[in-house]
Amino acid sequence: MERGEGQMGNVGILHRVRRLAWFSGRSILIDGPIPELRVPLSLVLPTSLALAATCAFAVRLVLKAQQDRVETGIEGMSGETGTVTQALEPGR
Repeated sequence: MERGEGQMGNVGILHRVRRLAWFSGRSILIDGPIPELRVPLSLVLPTSLALAATCAFAVRLVLKAQQDRVETGIEGMSGETGTVTQALEPGR
């Protein structure tokens, strides 16, 4: 089975683009030539950490949901024992 790029961690074009965007954004916002437009690192760091924690929590919930047993539909009834509560009519 071939693994998707999302599962491969630190390889692939998406990783390279993400790194490039991070470095260019950092250099524009933190090391900018105009002092009034600079964003302090004391603001960027907590915001980035809070966003990373939120994303990690969401990914954890998604992975847990994918591993749980299906409880609805035909897949959820598989292996269960049924009970007839009404009289059966042949031919119907």
